[in-house]
Amino acid sequence: NISQEQTIQYAAVIGQPVKWKKTIKLEKETTNLEVELPKGAKVSSVKEIENNISIDITSDVIAPTPNLLTGLVILEESNATSLIIDLPVEEVEIEYETEAPISVEDDINSYTKQIKIISETSYENVTAYTTINEVSQSSIKLYWVQNDSRDIFNEVSYLDENENGLVDRIEW
Repeated sequence: NISQEQTIQYAAVIGQPVKWKKTIKLEKETTNLEVELPKGAKVSSVKEIENNISIDITSDVIAPTPNLLTGLVILEESNATSLIIDLPVEEVEIEYETEAPISVEDDINSYTKQIKIISETSYENVTAYTTINEVSQSSIKLYWVQNDSRDIFNEVSYLDENENGLVDRIEW
């Protein structure tokens, strides 16, 4: 039985895979631990935590030979990947990556864009950006359109990449 589970999402940026860390503490040592990860997750490391010491068990769990798995089974299901650790563990830390969020831009006209941030995995705090026609900062307004409502979005970085005094890229 799981006594404690924590999942941390690291920085999410448009066009870059997102790194995660999942820590699971069990009430007692067990083998055949099944851990659910997002669909398509790529496991980069598996560590056993013993007396606050991290022991890398990735090579014991994931064999270096392609398509040969020892101690690990990954089952692709409809919206999740199940990771099964077939070693005696009481606490594990799994680091993995999920697909990059992407942006789809639609130029409405020369001064208006609609940008959609899309991914199969649910992310928080995605850093998004777009290039724009060079204008003064006061001419730029960014709106968050959600459920037919349009709210001004103020947490914007205005960048002048060619240093001519006009904004040509925004990040939010």
